[in-house]
Amino acid sequence: MMLQQILNHIDFQNVLISIFTSGVVTLLIQSFVKGGINNYFNKKMVKFKDDIAQLSEERKLDFDRKIHDFSLYSTKRHELYPILFRNIYKTNKSIVNLELMSQISRGSINSKYEVISYYEIMHFELEEELKNKIINHLELWDSDVDKCLEKISSEVKNNLCKKVSIELKETNEFFEQNILFFSDAAVKKLELLMPALSLLYLQKLDESSEIRIDEDKVQNDISSLEELLKSELSKGDYGKQN
Repeated sequence: MMLQQILNHIDFQNVLISIFTSGVVTLLIQSFVKGGINNYFNKKMVKFKDDIAQLSEERKLDFDRKIHDFSLYSTKRHELYPILFRNIYKTNKSIVNLELMSQISRGSINSKYEVISYYEIMHFELEEELKNKIINHLELWDSDVDKCLEKISSEVKNNLCKKVSIELKETNEFFEQNILFFSDAAVKKLELLMPALSLLYLQKLDESSEIRIDEDKVQNDISSLEELLKSELSKGDYGKQN
């Protein structure tokens, strides 16, 4: 009986030891697993934070580049618009005043000696070659004043037409070379206005030509373009370019 009690006691101790050992092992395993999981997630969290920081830096750099590019684009537009409009305004003025600047009549002067000064008063710069041609035509003054003045007017007009033709060409080239920097709205107006200026020039060049264009409409289109360019230059464009 005593032996049986001792054996039972030993078995009970073994059971307790087994349970205790199993519990400790389980606790250790759980602690290890928990520590491993925490360490895994901690590493992932650190990497995630690093990725976010890198992404934020890349987005910041991208944003800075876009701001820089837009600044250059906007600065270029502010530089080009005044030149564009000045060229258009000047060219239109030259076309409209073509007759006024070139024609001379008896009512404009009192003698042939006033012809050269008349054109200079009109703020028309006479090159030496043109001035010599006018002087040659003045030889007709004593025999036929009207014919003399007609030839001089025609000579001056031809000279002015060459200048206007050059102005038109340069204005068109300026538009085409810098079209990338102009808004869609501005380009749309310019694509209609530039041909209109050319047609108006041809009309002034030859009054008998079948080409007819409304001079007032051209002027209104120029005024409309002026308002558009002023509007675009006076406000910031922080969204999509027009």
